[in-house]
Amino acid sequence: MEHELQTDRKSSILCAENASYWRETAIPLLENMLPQIIKDYYDINVASVCFNNEGHSNIICIITSEKGEKITFRIEPPFINSRKYDDFKRITINPKSFAVPMFCYHEKILPAPLNDFSIAGYNFIEGNTKYRWYEVPKDDDLKKIVKAYDELNESLRFIDTTNASVAYTERFNKELDAVIKHCNNICDKSIEATFNSRFNDFLANAKLLLANISRITKDLTPHYVHNDFQPGNILFNENDISGIIDFEDLTLGYTEIDTILSGFRIAKSNGSNTELNIDRICLKKFISHFPSAWKIFENYGYKFFLSFFALRESVRYMLSAINNLDVMRTNIGFLPCFLTVANYYHEPLRSLIIFNGRNLPDENELRKIENNCDEIVFVQLYEPIDTTNSSIVAAKQYIECTTSKRFYLFPLFADNMPAYRLLLRLEILCPRFNNVYVSKETCKYHLSLPSKFVFHSFQPQQTNESKDDRSRALFITRAQPFHNGHLEIIEKALEKYDEVIVVLASAEASFTEDNPLTAAQRMEITNAVLWARHNGHFWIFPVAYNNYIAENMPELKLLCPDFNVVFSTNPVHAKMARLANIPSEMPKIKSDVRATTIRENVKKALPADSMMPREALQIFMKYKDQLI
Repeated sequence: MEHELQTDRKSSILCAENASYWRETAIPLLENMLPQIIKDYYDINVASVCFNNEGHSNIICIITSEKGEKITFRIEPPFINSRKYDDFKRITINPKSFAVPMFCYHEKILPAPLNDFSIAGYNFIEGNTKYRWYEVPKDDDLKKIVKAYDELNESLRFIDTTNASVAYTERFNKELDAVIKHCNNICDKSIEATFNSRFNDFLANAKLLLANISRITKDLTPHYVHNDFQPGNILFNENDISGIIDFEDLTLGYTEIDTILSGFRIAKSNGSNTELNIDRICLKKFISHFPSAWKIFENYGYKFFLSFFALRESVRYMLSAINNLDVMRTNIGFLPCFLTVANYYHEPLRSLIIFNGRNLPDENELRKIENNCDEIVFVQLYEPIDTTNSSIVAAKQYIECTTSKRFYLFPLFADNMPAYRLLLRLEILCPRFNNVYVSKETCKYHLSLPSKFVFHSFQPQQTNESKDDRSRALFITRAQPFHNGHLEIIEKALEKYDEVIVVLASAEASFTEDNPLTAAQRMEITNAVLWARHNGHFWIFPVAYNNYIAENMPELKLLCPDFNVVFSTNPVHAKMARLANIPSEMPKIKSDVRATTIRENVKKALPADSMMPREALQIFMKYKDQLI
């Protein structure tokens, strides 16, 4: 990778920064040397060479042979994106009207000073690009483009994939490595602050998107794909399509995924510097013609594939910037693509496990459950006759030893509520879940429940209660939303105590001006922050407000694991603790952030980055429409 990035850096900067480089240096060299190169390597006698400087990074030359044949050559300077031919050396395909390359050159070293250039040769195609970047084709032309793309893919299937590796995600990983290594060279001063503040978010979500693409493609068959099928690379001869150009990104990938990404390129409309605008009608019209791609698109959704498309685009812009090319080649450029990925939030697949006492799934069953989800929500039902909270400590110890997944664990008073009422309550209190697992001991709670959930029962295993000698601080907050002040209090508590219990107060309140988020949404936000920063040293319990205020603290003593102190900056909490004979501490914190300010800023589209942990802001923005 280092060699690829440093190869002939001087030449790369020259051809990127100085438009006269081609005219004064490269073209004279090529005029003198190219006929002999083509004779030596391709056994073609050249009669004439005609050059067309295409612009920012490459040129087109049309070779006429002594026999009158015409071949188009595309020549790229030594810049990072030219290292793309590891999967094949030379290809020759039965030519069709939508011409795939006769060959892509990367098997021999060109004479100096051209040895870092890449050359791709095509059958000559007459025609012009009717649409440039970010122009959405008209309906009549879209039908022709669909047909051209279908024929192109059929042609690409002729390429022998033997001994070739699937570079679709491998190449992304290499490119991301390059972006990380040279991130300081990627943006100009106008976007530097935004870039620096969101770069870690971008990387985290880029890796998440790649992981999910790997999951999607594991059952697909790899083929060669064009990888840059867009209006600007489609040649029209009058009103008909005559050919496809620009095969420098040709790689072994997956036709279904390439179809979806091509749909986004075709439907990319003129936008702003802050948004990535896609014509959704055009996008759906294109993808719907390809059933296997449409099925995947429907299953994973618009937002996911928009983010994956933006990942491709932003990485390409960033790699160009490393070589001092213009990252804002068009109105829709690097920044909106970068921000789309930085703001992407993947909704994890979750399973809900309802149990009572210490009756959890055994180790084998729990591993089967975790194989089908990203996170697990454990809800321990307390019956009115239960008077001890020690069982939840044993449950957590067992879960920590058995599963590697992120999990939620909290108690809930069942109060003999009917099954439908329990499920409604859990939908409000739990982050969104897909499957429900209920122990045979609690099976009465999943009778007559709505069919939108898949229900399973498990044979419970009694977990062993062990000594609980951990010290804990209790922190009460509404977290509407969770912000830097909350995190500072929690971290101060963890300096003195082994664990912190975060009680999300007023769990019943939501969709109001002061309490826009549901308890489930607040749990999701708080959990994301604490898992990222304090793995395993916290509890999060949603608790409804009790109008008999003096009963709230004794109820917490019953619900929560044993705690030593109430940690809070709220004097009311200190008084409640004193009344219940519980010590309290009021830590001094530097942060003066208020949740009200955050809500107001987000409503007015003002920045809130400095007031919230990035994990919290990312998820909170998903629910910003609930702000009143």
